[in-house]
This record gives sequence, C-alpha cells and structure tokens, in this order.
Amino acid sequence: MSTVKITKSTFMYTGTTISGEVVIEAAYSEAETRLDIAFIPTVFVTTHASVTSTIVVTQGAYGAPIYLNSFAKEAAISTGTVMRASSAKIVTLSFALDVKDLFDSGTSSMFPLDRGYLNVRVELKPEICASAGTSWGQKITPTTTLAAPTPVDTTDDLKGTITARGENGSGEGKEKLFDNQRDSKWLDMSPQGSWVQYAYAAGIAGRLTGYTLTSANDAPERDPADWQLQGSNDGGATWTTVDTRTGITFGERFQKQSFTVSGTPTYKAYRLNITKVSNPSIAHCVQLAELELLGQLVSA
Repeated sequence: MSTVKITKSTFMYTGTTISGEVVIEAAYSEAETRLDIAFIPTVFVTTHASVTSTIVVTQGAYGAPIYLNSFAKEAAISTGTVMRASSAKIVTLSFALDVKDLFDSGTSSMFPLDRGYLNVRVELKPEICASAGTSWGQKITPTTTLAAPTPVDTTDDLKGTITARGENGSGEGKEKLFDNQRDSKWLDMSPQGSWVQYAYAAGIAGRLTGYTLTSANDAPERDPADWQLQGSNDGGATWTTVDTRTGITFGERFQKQSFTVSGTPTYKAYRLNITKVSNPSIAHCVQLAELELLGQLVSA
C-alpha cells in the first residue's frame, strides 16, 4: 500500500484567491515498485473557522438573524502530476482556488469571518491498478493564517434599540446618531452628564475593535470632550467601562474621529457616557452627528 506524507504547506490569500504550495513525499510497496504503478496526487483543501463566538452571517426571513456556528468545506484540486513507483518520491504541488469554492453561498461574501484556517491532505490515486489501493495523507495546519475580518458598523442592521438621556424632538433625535448621515444630528439639552446607548436585538452582541464619533454641523462648544464608552450584558443594570477619553477636540465640522478599544469587548449594549463638552461655560447642550460601533456581530 502506498503512503504519503506532507512535508511542507504554505498558503497566501490575495483578493478572492487562495494559492498554495504543498510538498509531498510518497513511499511505495515492493509490489507497486515492481509493477511501476503510476499515481496522480490530488490535493484536498479544507476550510475551518476559528471563532470565539457564533457569527451572524446574514438576515433571514422577517429580519431574523442567521448564525454561523461552525463550518468546514472541502475542495479537491487535481494537479495532473504523476508519481511513478520507480521515479522520485518527492513532488512539489502548486495550486490556486477561488474563495467561493471553499465557502457556501451566504458566507463567501462575508469572508474572512474571523480567522480562517486551511488544512490539506493528499490522496494518491492509482492510475492503472485498482488493487493497489490508496491511503490518506497527513492532515496538518499550514504556516499561514488568513486575515482577520474588516470591522463593520455593528449598528447598521437597524435592529437595535436606541435610548438617550434626552433629545431635541424627532428632528434632532437619538436615531440621527445611527442613520449614516453626517448632516443630521442628535442634540441633548445637557452639556454634562448626557448619554446615549445602543442595545442590540435579542440574541446578538457586538464584539468591538473600535468606534467613531462625528462632530455636528455647528457650535463646536457642544462637541463631546470627555466620555466613557461602556458595555452591559444585563440590560443596563450594570455597566463596564470599555474605553475612556478626555480632552478630545474636533478641528472642524463633520469631522469623524476613530478610537480603538483594547481586547475584544463583547456586550449586548453599549453606552456613550458624556461627562463634559468642549466649552461647558457657554454650551447649553451636547450634540453629535454620528456614532459607529465597529467590530462584528456575534451571538449572545
């Protein structure tokens, strides 16, 4: 019986193409060598997800989220390389395949989801002697890990609940913070001690890598200067501070500033707790054009 082992595997992810190189070494039985049987190696590439929690991949009927608990899919690449029993036992195989071939419809557009790992195995298929049989190659983890996902605004599904300490009617209401329109704004008649929060739909949480704030159209004295971004998993009964900023200034109107958070905080709700505006001596309110919570939606 032939045996085969993988001595090297490397992968590269560029655009929507995964390319790889696999070095295999085969060992033949005495009978196979005597018959000079030819074998065609076939490379099998398998995807596996590595996630800390379930990822929401799409919205199903009636807006219900569809979760990706785990996945594994295999693609076979026939290289056409022939390894004869009497020839060299080491062959280097190169291949390339499209991401679509490794992910089902609905998940391919979200790739990469969290961290994608590729495993390979090689099967030697006998060309002229069925009785020679086949054996599976060694399954190993490659040296390359595919890229982490690009953060998205987790509030864009518009399924969450928005609350605030106050607002200036519907024209300058709390919903304006999440409408992706910088020329609209949220305004609260409180220059200190104001807050706004976003609670995700049932069963969903936001795993954040950062957030953005966009200044409103006028009155720079109303810009937030000091705040904490806080998270809650108990309906707002308790809050944990995720990020604290002080002395922040906005140099112009409609300016978006980005802020990173340490670790990967995951909460069902987030609150922007504003403790001071840019110039509280003349400001009678606080205002913002946009708030984005960047990261990935996960199951809670």
